[in-house]
Amino acid sequence: MSLRSMAVMRAKAEDRRAETGSDPAADGEQKKLQDQLIALIPAEAVAGFVALIGAMAALEVGWRWAALVFVTLLTPLYVFISYANSATTVEAKKRLPWFEIGVGILAFLAWSTTVPAGPFDEIGFKTQYGAAVVAASAILLTAAVNTKAAWRKLHSGGD
Repeated sequence: MSLRSMAVMRAKAEDRRAETGSDPAADGEQKKLQDQLIALIPAEAVAGFVALIGAMAALEVGWRWAALVFVTLLTPLYVFISYANSATTVEAKKRLPWFEIGVGILAFLAWSTTVPAGPFDEIGFKTQYGAAVVAASAILLTAAVNTKAAWRKLHSGGD
């Protein structure tokens, strides 16, 4: 799922909550989010990172670390802009999609470990280990989604 898709999905859920008063967790939105997080690939961030790493292949490792930091810093901005452009109600626009921003950053950092000739190669972290990082991240993100859904359900008085 792209970062934009994640932010748009959150904006639509917030719009529904503002317009109808219903909780997205109650109508299956959290289940949908969980299913999508399992297959999460922050496509825009990873593509940008891969392009930067390719352009910097002949440069020293410091530039590859700079590319990682640069894309990591742009990720929350991209999620926020996508969310703000997709939300239609004033109430929804007042909320920041902190959860989605966090997921986007963590997913990008996990996937960045799978990029060959990236900065992690220089510290001895082989790209083969990146698959384990991505799998562990998917498990943790799924647990976070379940916890968020349970929290909302508990605090909204739902069943």
